[in-house]
Amino acid sequence: MVGLLLLALTLILRGDYFYFFVMALSLIAIYEYMHAFNQGGHHPGLSNGIIFTAGAFALLRFAPLPWALSFVALSLLALFAQYVFDKKMALEDVMITITGYLYPSLILLGIAWAGSNADIRWYIILLTALVIAMGTDTFAYLSGLLFGRRPLAPGISPKKTIEGSVGGSVIAVVLVVCAGFLYRRYAGIHIPVGHLIAMGLLGTAAGQIGDLFASKIKRNCGIKDFGNIIPGHGGIMDRIDSITFVFVVVAAYMAVVL
Repeated sequence: MVGLLLLALTLILRGDYFYFFVMALSLIAIYEYMHAFNQGGHHPGLSNGIIFTAGAFALLRFAPLPWALSFVALSLLALFAQYVFDKKMALEDVMITITGYLYPSLILLGIAWAGSNADIRWYIILLTALVIAMGTDTFAYLSGLLFGRRPLAPGISPKKTIEGSVGGSVIAVVLVVCAGFLYRRYAGIHIPVGHLIAMGLLGTAAGQIGDLFASKIKRNCGIKDFGNIIPGHGGIMDRIDSITFVFVVVAAYMAVVL
């Protein structure tokens, strides 16, 4: 649902409208992430996460890049200082908080920047990541429903199957190749089919790892969903677990290889 909404807004909205929509999602996501670990008996820096997310988004949009980078560095120092003086905060809590800075906050910041950027290349990166994530999620579920027999990761997510994983991966690659033809026809961006297949395979693998990563966090924290903001679908973190990982892989591939 969130992936479909992101795809629609990416096609319709540009600039600040898209950027601040993703910023709002990110603030909800970082709260859900920190709150999940609180429920699991940990004490990560919830306020740190909210301030870090809001500050990073605002500075990257309205200030020079060195300001945003300095803010990230100072946020880490502030977290370390909190660890020194807060008797309830363990080193594990510091690591949980830093992970939250990266996932979901900084990855969603990258998605917001890519979707609001005037550079068509970044726009293509985001669209490709969304196609892979949505294709994998949707068709892995359908393939598993129809053909699923062997569990993929029974200790983490018992309902996921190897057959579902393979089916979702194959369809996601096909969708990326189809998207590549549309990029060439309507945007003048030519990506060789071999690279589209490679991005599809790497992206769908990353998306499924992201899904399992989030599932393992929830299992370890003893919760079913990160939140309940989306009736019947859980929280924002439950909906962005795969797109965040896929975006990183697609962006890295296009930056390094293409």
